[in-house]
Amino acid sequence: METASALCLRIKTAKNQQGTVAEFGGFTIDTVQFNVTLPSTKLLKARGMLHPFLPAPKATQKTTLTRRDLESLTGYLSFISYVVPLGRTFIRRLYNMLLHFPPHHRNVTRRISSEALKDIQWWSQILESLPSRSIPLPNAPPPPTIRAFSDASGLKGLGGYFLTANQTTDNLSPEQAFALSLPRTMQQQLAGTQPEHINTKEMRAVEQCLYHWGHMWAARRHEDNQWLRYEDAYLPLPAHKSRSYARFGSHRRTMP
Repeated sequence: METASALCLRIKTAKNQQGTVAEFGGFTIDTVQFNVTLPSTKLLKARGMLHPFLPAPKATQKTTLTRRDLESLTGYLSFISYVVPLGRTFIRRLYNMLLHFPPHHRNVTRRISSEALKDIQWWSQILESLPSRSIPLPNAPPPPTIRAFSDASGLKGLGGYFLTANQTTDNLSPEQAFALSLPRTMQQQLAGTQPEHINTKEMRAVEQCLYHWGHMWAARRHEDNQWLRYEDAYLPLPAHKSRSYARFGSHRRTMP
């Protein structure tokens, strides 16, 4: 305050928050809990944007929207995804729906696709509670690193294993690896049924890793595949990339 007065700077009282909790950049920062959360006003706004599209009696459920409304919804969800783990993944199908609108007519109406509705329902469930993101403690040692590897075959099955920080495959224990055979519906093309794409099978291998060992990886740093990004779950990869391991690699995050 004294420095601002000496420099003849005016202070906006409404934003001059004191203490350990303050709003900055649209989020609430708590320097005691060391987390970033969504202010209650923004949480209520997000819920209000999603509510009209949720399953309800046909007289009240909104089944169409304009390009302008969809752009507002995806933009706001993209903003608050900073405090929602994997939030950007579940905006992909909403972005895909934008492709069905004329590019220069923002008031054109389209029916909400079933895939876009799945993203809306996912966000609605997530925002039932207050989302938050932890802030790394200053000078704290980094969390232990887990290296997990997984792969899937087009015909045989899928499997994976994980290693701790300095571990090698020479002393791998049975609990650190798994192998599963694929159901017959995935192994061969049935009459009138399109088999699952290899990218989907790769993601199923990653999913099985989390099913097997996710409870052991709390507060551990894991690595995301440098090729198979989260949003690629809905996009085909080039052939030379889709055959790579769906391993946790270059982008580091800490699991909650």
